[in-house]
Amino acid sequence: MSITSSQLDGLQALVNLGVSQSASVLNDILGTPIGLQVPAVQVLSLAETHQELDYRIGKIVVSAMRLSFSGLLGGSALLIFSIDNAAQLVAVLMGEETDLPDLDAVKRGTLTEVSNIILNGVLGEINRVLHQSLRYTLPFYLEATVRDLLNAELDDETSVLLAQTCLNCAPLQMVGNLILVLTVQSLNTLLLALDLA
Repeated sequence: MSITSSQLDGLQALVNLGVSQSASVLNDILGTPIGLQVPAVQVLSLAETHQELDYRIGKIVVSAMRLSFSGLLGGSALLIFSIDNAAQLVAVLMGEETDLPDLDAVKRGTLTEVSNIILNGVLGEINRVLHQSLRYTLPFYLEATVRDLLNAELDDETSVLLAQTCLNCAPLQMVGNLILVLTVQSLNTLLLALDLA
């Protein structure tokens, strides 16, 4: 579908506001300065999403946190990091040394909670723009290739909002990908709300 530059700017601002609020919440909870930025947002089709993520990530297994939402918009949100980066982030947050990407249940729980705060920050901004609350499922942790993750989510009736996410948590700097999978109708509803905001 065709997205205007002003609509893309609106989506960029929306996601940036969400991750900025998430960073503030994480700073308060963890007592650790965490910076979150979203330098690039794209709206892609199924084929374009596979092509872009194959280029960015390849066919490696990644750490992903996923939650579904419903209401005026329907879809799912995923936050994806490499397994190495996910393990390093958890180690920094838990104050541990780690050489191996070994994510046990406690560490996965920590990663899921941090990701939940980030995803809810973005969805909270969407709620604000829509003037309605979405219903969320509980987030859960997955390890799979990006293609396998998205094959369960995508079809020709969906669009993807792909936001590159830069996370700074000294001494760690990492790049992840925040993905919103929306039905075409849901994306149109969100774009209309942004046009009216």
